[in-house]
Amino acid sequence: MNIDAAKNIITSLSLFGIPKAKSILQAMLAYLTIIGVISFSLFIGQEACQMTSFGNFSASDTRRSDLMKQNLSTMSSILNGMVWINKPLIVLNPFQFWAYESYIKATRNYITTLEAEIFANEPILFIGEQVSTTFTYLKYHTA
Repeated sequence: MNIDAAKNIITSLSLFGIPKAKSILQAMLAYLTIIGVISFSLFIGQEACQMTSFGNFSASDTRRSDLMKQNLSTMSSILNGMVWINKPLIVLNPFQFWAYESYIKATRNYITTLEAEIFANEPILFIGEQVSTTFTYLKYHTA
């Protein structure tokens, strides 16, 4: 339903002497408009992260860890913005909040994985940064 159609419904209800229905529909229209703006902003952020991750595929194929690291920085920045935008949704639209929260967590895992790949291939790119690692003992079984 577009905004003009919603306005026509609101106007026709007010002509029939139903002011309470008019105010309810106006509140619903305002709610849907706010949700729509927030949803669209999050959608654009999601698409920007996906485009950046597509760039990582090419950078990985050409062994350009410097570009991968730059892309991860861009993705982290986008995700921080998405977290800030997504916070009001826990009250306004909990289902959408959960969906984007899941996307944000999955993308943060992707970033962590690629940081490990970059560190394994070109640790020199992390000079001046704090890095932590965990060493584990793996016991290999031979048949």
